[in-house]
Amino acid sequence: KMEDLIPAEKIWMGVYFDREIQTGLNLRLSVRYIDGRLEFGLFANQKIPSCAFVGEYTGIIKERTKQAVQDKIYCVRYNCWQTGPRKFILDAETHGNYTRFINHSSRPNLALQSVYWRGFPRMVFVSLREIAEGSQLTFDYGRSFWKEMNQKPLPIS
Repeated sequence: KMEDLIPAEKIWMGVYFDREIQTGLNLRLSVRYIDGRLEFGLFANQKIPSCAFVGEYTGIIKERTKQAVQDKIYCVRYNCWQTGPRKFILDAETHGNYTRFINHSSRPNLALQSVYWRGFPRMVFVSLREIAEGSQLTFDYGRSFWKEMNQKPLPIS
């Protein structure tokens, strides 16, 4: 932060969502079985307003290597601004929370944002628009995810 490596909006978002990150989930959500192809998804049990904190993506921080991301469907890129050329991932496969059940969509209702919170980078989901009660929560996994998985995106029905 002192070396001005962290974008101001990431610092601002950490301050803006301070209470939510500190206390955890305040929304009513549920993990539900969808089908044999997608398996589980995360659903809103209440209306979620636009720009709302939905949850923090949690897991184990690992150095990003080809082996670390191979066949890992619960990994996201973890932004550590001060590490130089070293890259990291956040792996939620065995130590994640409910946010690991958020499925891909090319028309997502959530965005995954890196924020700087109390001296540490965090990954949080924020709603892109108002989400109706009963809706599945989704975000765009991005082209690099599908390329690394050597798959095409699974459409949400």
